[in-house]
Amino acid sequence: ETPTYSEDFRLLPQNDLMSVMMSGDFVPEPYIDSTKTVKICLLRKATEEEKQQMRSFQDNPAETSSLIGKKAIDFTGRDIFGDSYSLKELQGKTIVINFWFVECKPCIMEFPELNKLAQKYKDRNVVFLGFSTSNKKKIEDLIKTKLFEYKIIPDSKEIADAYEIHSFPTHLIIDKNGLVAYYFLGLTPNSIKELDQNIERLSQ
Repeated sequence: ETPTYSEDFRLLPQNDLMSVMMSGDFVPEPYIDSTKTVKICLLRKATEEEKQQMRSFQDNPAETSSLIGKKAIDFTGRDIFGDSYSLKELQGKTIVINFWFVECKPCIMEFPELNKLAQKYKDRNVVFLGFSTSNKKKIEDLIKTKLFEYKIIPDSKEIADAYEIHSFPTHLIIDKNGLVAYYFLGLTPNSIKELDQNIERLSQ
């Protein structure tokens, strides 16, 4: 676990982090060593501009990408167990995609809530894919201590670039017709709720 501290340098318990981050009042500042490994995270108060940006994403989640309503970009990838997934093979299903990487603290913090969504829709025609820009070794080390119900596809930077993903975490949903129907950037107080509502709507 990467230790996370408040602005007054108080170590925050892991189970408090999600509620703090979801408040929309704080942003994480990672501190990275010479090997580009995140050693600690410091939560600082968000600026008014950052809060406004988070509120904008929260109020207009589907308007933050030019991909909305367009045909999804083709992808093919293998998960950490060697199973193959492609847009063509998944045609007719609702595809929920999470773009993330190992050192992204908000990405890791939302795992438990995302797992609940994957469990909720496991008997529906919904596929959950986690495209990570991290390599397989880093992900395998992480999942020794973290459970993630999505199918994790490592080394996915090329796919992330194709979908113009520049911030993490980012979620999108591809509908049964192969169109990008939903896009949400970041972790906000309502991001999981918004994702759930849109999975429900699109998987009918």
